[in-house]
Amino acid sequence: MASYSDDFERAALGGNWTVGAGTPQIYSSSDFGGGGAGVNYATYTAGTLATQNQYAEMVFSVVADTPQGGALWLRLDGSSNGYEAKFSSDYVEIFRLDAGVPTSIGTDNTVTIAASDVCRFECNGSTIRTLINGVENLSITDANHTAGRSTGLSTSNTTARIESWAAADLSTATFTQEGYRWRNDDGDEANATWTAAQDTGITAPANAVRRIRFIVDTAGDTNAALYQLEYKEANDANWTKVT
Repeated sequence: MASYSDDFERAALGGNWTVGAGTPQIYSSSDFGGGGAGVNYATYTAGTLATQNQYAEMVFSVVADTPQGGALWLRLDGSSNGYEAKFSSDYVEIFRLDAGVPTSIGTDNTVTIAASDVCRFECNGSTIRTLINGVENLSITDANHTAGRSTGLSTSNTTARIESWAAADLSTATFTQEGYRWRNDDGDEANATWTAAQDTGITAPANAVRRIRFIVDTAGDTNAALYQLEYKEANDANWTKVT
């Protein structure tokens, strides 16, 4: 299982990336972005993924409106076949690439994407899907391209900025939350007291500060991932990201 990442904390794009179109570059020694109009694209060439089941994800520091945006590319082969997922502030679109020619195979114009959101693209068998902050928003069935093992990154025009990127083979390992425990905000890591026993809910006054610790179990070799803490009230249907 292969995995790669980049935080773009340097002055230039560097030798791990090969420019495929436009002028992708590093801004302010921290962000990937485009240097000109049109598609600014680079392929990650420091390594390839090991299987057809793969993902890539990125975090924007600046999100662009449609039709600009940033894109993740997977299952790229030597004949310019593969898949692309393009993300903008209010739109996600998945393309199949046939000898470099893009064909739209799915769109979602109901999303809202902001800076710091995690945009993820997965190709798992014939399931091609996108997720925003771990929540699936678009899923397509397409089995035309399975051979490619390379990945890429792009922005359209000059507005969007990407502060981090990662790609890896999808893991078959399991990931399970075993338990949790609430803690009082009355000391450091060694000395703070516990609010209740493990796996026991609590009641606290409004605006009171409480800490929470989770126990997470894995079986197998899990992927590195950007996890986030979410909450919802008992009668709510949707979860909200803790910021």
